[in-house]
Amino acid sequence: MNPYSIPFDIPGELTESNGILTLVDEELRMEFQTKDGFIGLVKSDVKRVVIPLSEILDIRFKKSWFGSGKILLQVGNMHLLEKVPGHTSGSVQLKIKKEFRDNAMNLVAEITYTAAEKSLEAIKDRL
Repeated sequence: MNPYSIPFDIPGELTESNGILTLVDEELRMEFQTKDGFIGLVKSDVKRVVIPLSEILDIRFKKSWFGSGKILLQVGNMHLLEKVPGHTSGSVQLKIKKEFRDNAMNLVAEITYTAAEKSLEAIKDRL
């Protein structure tokens, strides 16, 4: 599996988080920092969240107007996203800038392909 590294934003009402989403081996890694939404002062240390690919229930890329987009991520264990701002019921939306759109779509495709391979292997093992 090729490593991907994609910058993302999570806008909030009073804060904004910026980070990098990386796909390495069998895990999706998120590193991010939260800043004050008005002044831009750093409010947190860099936080790291590691999500095993086996815990991802759904991941999609949704194009937005003007070429940017969002990665929509749903996991099976809410504790995996407890440090991530803006998470709701095990899901989070990551805003992706236009220049990283193709890499983001490739990352989503790679994760989806890997999940399909694992499902096929499980079916073959049962036969």
